[in-house]
Amino acid sequence: MIALWGKHTPSPMHSMHFGWKTGAFLAPMIAYPFLSGRIEVPALVNSTMSPDAMNSTGPMLINGTISILTESEIIYPYLITGGLGVLASLVYLGFFLAPRPDGIKYTNTAKSRQLKKFLSPASCAGGNLSFGVLMMIGLTSYYFFVDALGNVFVTFHTAVATENLNMTEQEAALVNSASTGTGIGGHFLMILLAKFIPMPVLIFAEIHGILAVSIAAIFLVLNDVIGFWVLSCLFRLFSASLWAGGMAWSENYINITGAAIMLWDVGSGVGGVVFNYLSGYLLTNHGASTILWLDLSGAIMMCLILYGTQIIMSRHGHKSRKD
Repeated sequence: MIALWGKHTPSPMHSMHFGWKTGAFLAPMIAYPFLSGRIEVPALVNSTMSPDAMNSTGPMLINGTISILTESEIIYPYLITGGLGVLASLVYLGFFLAPRPDGIKYTNTAKSRQLKKFLSPASCAGGNLSFGVLMMIGLTSYYFFVDALGNVFVTFHTAVATENLNMTEQEAALVNSASTGTGIGGHFLMILLAKFIPMPVLIFAEIHGILAVSIAAIFLVLNDVIGFWVLSCLFRLFSASLWAGGMAWSENYINITGAAIMLWDVGSGVGGVVFNYLSGYLLTNHGASTILWLDLSGAIMMCLILYGTQIIMSRHGHKSRKD
């Protein structure tokens, strides 16, 4: 995609990730009808009455019900989604095998087949090793906190709602659905905005929006149900497209290679594990307010990483493109 679209990558990149977000939202709806359930059936229960109720004890049959867990048919949603995935893969295969249209141009530089050069940070930076190393450090740190910002608040969303705000599980699920829907809507909005607004501006707006929400959450989330609703939706609005935005932002300055994406995936995975463990430990031992402070700390770190990385990018300048 990046090789084909070049400087016009932001909107297509957000579109691709929008499809992933929408699929993640629809997948539970596909699986729900096939999950195991419980049915109540009448039963006769053999019971013994208390000596206080009668002079002698003896067996007695009383009416009652028992719950039977029905067999799950979870294999079917897996088959449905897997089949759709295979169909999409065949379409991509068709595009790959089809003859290239006349006049098509790729904007990227061909990558070396030598493993050492492929893994070198210089391959992302036009041969500039120092700039490549700085970019890999900055962007890997960015993705470390991107996944963390999503996990700290969202993973323990229901626990905070039910335990601290005395909401029912149904109400908490409704808030979660509303915030997820807001996130999907926000991601769709970013597809349009990325066409006209420079990516550094969008990234700055999104991350500082998360910072503002994190500060407000310290004072409102645990004390006000309406505040919990509003901030939950705003958090998803600002954080929904940070992953796609990070790639579209950095593409203006470096060549995004498979090795770079692999490194960012590792950073994201490590960040998710670390912050999930920390937030779970803090919630269990010190209460919900501590994970809000952890979330705020992550937002502050994200801003600092953004400032430092953008300064380095701006000093180096935009990458040269093949026209």
